[in-house]
Amino acid sequence: MVSMVLPMIRGNSSSRSCGDCTACCTLLGIQEIKKPAGLRCRYLKLLSKDGVGGCTIYKDRPSACADFQCLWLRGFGLRRHRPDRSGIMFTAGHSACPIPELQPQQSPQAPLMLAWECGADSRKSPLGGQVIRIMMDEMGFAVIVKKHEGGFSILSHSESALKKAHRVGLTVSEISGIPK
Repeated sequence: MVSMVLPMIRGNSSSRSCGDCTACCTLLGIQEIKKPAGLRCRYLKLLSKDGVGGCTIYKDRPSACADFQCLWLRGFGLRRHRPDRSGIMFTAGHSACPIPELQPQQSPQAPLMLAWECGADSRKSPLGGQVIRIMMDEMGFAVIVKKHEGGFSILSHSESALKKAHRVGLTVSEISGIPK
């Protein structure tokens, strides 16, 4: 597991909670319950009109679920950047870089961050693009996007990170296509 200190945290993590966000319940794979990545967890009950929903095994949920915190929950970004609102969930440590050749510690000039799309082309939406731009422009990360439709793409200002990504077959996306 990669442990990294973010150079800048924009929010206050002590006042944050998941609320209605269930992005990680769909995006992440959880071996303990044989839940594949990208599929809604069978234990997730969606909120009904009366506000009832959430994890049906919350008290006994797997340790991978109990221990996980997306970067928004840990304090990154503004309230509007919560994964269910922005369409982007950032992770560090928990399967943060599934491509061994691009592990964060191998590229100190452009450390990598994994962004999971919550929906098709979330990276191109105004809020999704904004949160990715913050991670790249203000914090200096190269961003690997786990695309909702499958596959990965990389966004970076670092020429060396882009060359390394190209060598391992990663799609190099045009930064100009990401909204500011």
